[in-house]
Amino acid sequence: MTLAVLFGIVLVVFVLCDLIWLSNVTTPAFKKEVGSILRQTPDAASAIAFYLMYAAGIVAFAAYPALQSESLVEAAIRGAAIGFFAYMTYELTNMATIEGWKWHMVFSDTAWGVFLTAVAAMVGVLGAMTLGFGPGD
Repeated sequence: MTLAVLFGIVLVVFVLCDLIWLSNVTTPAFKKEVGSILRQTPDAASAIAFYLMYAAGIVAFAAYPALQSESLVEAAIRGAAIGFFAYMTYELTNMATIEGWKWHMVFSDTAWGVFLTAVAAMVGVLGAMTLGFGPGD
């Protein structure tokens, strides 16, 4: 039950915050640079698969270990590390393969990924603890 609660909280926080960010910041900014390669409408199946898999990764490698030690700081640090490596991998791959990808896109999107992943992990742990879940549950 603990993993399901963590997963649900992390997923909701991550998706809601990311959709707000994508709608208001990233998509308008990236359209200026690489608009010709962006889809008019995102592929829903791919987006859903990403969000489910990424939330599971946050839970497995950040939120659950931090819940076991009851540490929001650990959640933040682990989440930030996951965000850094995941987003930097994506961004540097794009930088290497997509004409027009710019360094400011790499840095701004990676900063967002670090922040959002850390926040999602922390809120997941805080939510689970508030609901009475903790080590050994």
